[in-house]
Formats: sequence, C-alpha cells, structure tokens
Amino acid sequence: MEIITRKEYDCALNIVEKYHKQILSDAIKVDPIVGKTLFKKWDKYRECPERVKTVLRFLMDKNTREEIIYVEDVTKEVFLEQRNAGIKSWKQFEEIRGY
Repeated sequence: MEIITRKEYDCALNIVEKYHKQILSDAIKVDPIVGKTLFKKWDKYRECPERVKTVLRFLMDKNTREEIIYVEDVTKEVFLEQRNAGIKSWKQFEEIRGY
C-alpha cells in the first residue's frame, strides 16, 4: 500500500474542487444580454438550506425588491434586511453562490 502525504491529499482535493466548479459553471443559466444569472434559472437554488431559500423567495418577490432579479446583485446588506436572514444564512448563501 502506497502512503499518501497530507500535501498530496490537499492537492487532490483542490483538483476535485476545480473540476466541480468547471462542471457547475456550465450548468448555470446566464442572461446573455446582461451577463448575469436570473434567480429563476439559478441551478444552485435547490442546494440552499430552507432558511436561505426563504430569504431568496422574499428577494424574488416583486413587491419586495424589483431591482434584485439577478443572483449577482444580492449584497450582504440587502440579504440581511430580509425576514429570517442572519449571518449564518448569508455565509451559506455565499458558499453556495461561490463568492
């Protein structure tokens, strides 16, 4: 049995993460005119925990924020203004969104 070092393990994980990002980036639907992802077409929505989904539904509601229709337009301030939103939910959203 070959011994694998921690450094080799970390390198392998980095490669797997890059591969996942590559695959997921192909799956995201982007508005070709604006170059941003519409909430309604964001494939990662189903990966969100229920609390994050609730906050995003408030954002998608036209009565709440008509100007926020793209995933890229969600800022920390706008997110945290929503009901049921907290720092933990924001961090989960950031992690799933990728930045």
